[in-house]
Amino acid sequence: MPFAIYDAMRERLPLALIAALLLLAAAANACGARTINKKTAHEIIVNHPSGAFDKDEVDVSSAGQTGPDRALVEVQLRAALTLKREGDDWAVDEVRLGRREWEKLDDLLAALAEIKIRAARAQLERVAEAAARYWTEHSALPGFTDYVSLSDALSPRYLSPLIRVDPWQVPLAAEPAGPDALKLLSAGPDRILGTADDISLTRSFPR
Repeated sequence: MPFAIYDAMRERLPLALIAALLLLAAAANACGARTINKKTAHEIIVNHPSGAFDKDEVDVSSAGQTGPDRALVEVQLRAALTLKREGDDWAVDEVRLGRREWEKLDDLLAALAEIKIRAARAQLERVAEAAARYWTEHSALPGFTDYVSLSDALSPRYLSPLIRVDPWQVPLAAEPAGPDALKLLSAGPDRILGTADDISLTRSFPR
């Protein structure tokens, strides 16, 4: 059953696809100096040790390297879904990718959200550590008006590679938290700054 079953699922099912692509990412990192193209991407997926997919369950539409150790692969994977009735409506209950076990869709989405939250916190920690290194050398924070100007001041000497956006591809934010403190922000899962699920880190730099 393809992912594009009906419009109401467009926002949810692509997240389930991400879980399968995590397998691809792990395998791609292990492919050494092989050139990533549609054929090699297909081989990596179907030959993954998990045995999740048969060759006929994977359709690679495009593949190409985005850096020396990164590749972007667009792929359609065969999936099966179970639906359950909720009152007068039907809703997706479980999803199975290839030959993997059935997973509750809500559990899968929650797990993926937690992975991104952890990644966002790690990003903020990296930026804070870069600011600490700047503080050690200058006994002050760089002058900044927003996150872009802060990251420009830190990159590349203190922050490399440059970080601009969070795992949801939303620009990070930064603001002073006092003369010797810095507050860093990710908009979090809802992609809106100033709401309850914002992820923040405040770091003080005592003189």
